[in-house]
Amino acid sequence: MRPGPEFTLLSGKLVVLRPRSRELLRDFFRKRFQSEVLRWSDVWPANPSFEEVRLRFAEQEESSKEWRLWIHTVQGKLIGEISLTDIDNSKHSAELSIVLFDPPYWGQGYGTEAAALFLADAVSRFGLRSVYLFTVQDNKRAIRSFEKLGFRITERLTMEREHFVRMEVLDEALRSG
Repeated sequence: MRPGPEFTLLSGKLVVLRPRSRELLRDFFRKRFQSEVLRWSDVWPANPSFEEVRLRFAEQEESSKEWRLWIHTVQGKLIGEISLTDIDNSKHSAELSIVLFDPPYWGQGYGTEAAALFLADAVSRFGLRSVYLFTVQDNKRAIRSFEKLGFRITERLTMEREHFVRMEVLDEALRSG
């Protein structure tokens, strides 16, 4: 779903979370599908066309089960995306996903701050009591970041010969974060 006109930007010391925009979609496409970025994330087809990404963008904007914002530096540079998918209002749960597609910003606190801002807003916006995520087991940097936010590993699994961890944060930690 697309944020409405009442949406207030979520700002921290390092990042500003903004609604996604069609004007920056080509920039997003160019940065998001670099092999180095795809190594640490994802469910996209290997080499999507811009048209495929544009169509998926439009679907996501209409979905009541998805909430997506783009991560910008405080100077305004687009560096990533953060999202909730599979928002389940009856279970008060959702899946978190974040990708910083600008490697110089990795390990510098940008992702952790973006996730903290996003989750604080999402808890009140959607009444969440639990949030889970999946990440590549080798992505130690991401795992440390999620642990700072209260996530704990709840499962280890293998899909298509890749090792993942499932992490979850529950009600109390989610609200205190």
